[in-house]
Amino acid sequence: MIFDLHNLAPSIGQVNALRSNDRYGDLPDNASDFGDCPIEDAKGLFEPHDCIKGDVARVWLYMRMQHGVQIQPAEEAMFQAWALADPVSPWERQRQDRIEAETSIGNPFVKIPNSAGSCPWE
Repeated sequence: MIFDLHNLAPSIGQVNALRSNDRYGDLPDNASDFGDCPIEDAKGLFEPHDCIKGDVARVWLYMRMQHGVQIQPAEEAMFQAWALADPVSPWERQRQDRIEAETSIGNPFVKIPNSAGSCPWE
């Protein structure tokens, strides 16, 4: 499970260390600024930037389906909302297709029609 390529993504080391094992959640607007990567972290919760929330949500939904990762009902509702607010980008779809080509395992939560995505680089 820890080596599942759908669960691995490049990140800023300091942000990854700050998140640690915190659960994902929605927090009040008290963003910590890591350059162009505004995030929020407080009381055991971590909120990624709005334009990456859908990507995070689709990974968690996949990990539950593929590996039995437990997601609470409130978290699932949040992840579903995040996935709708931040649609699959062409980059996310291309990444999924490459992983599937190498592993023969796809993420069905990404395998939907492409859209513009919500990050400036997408």
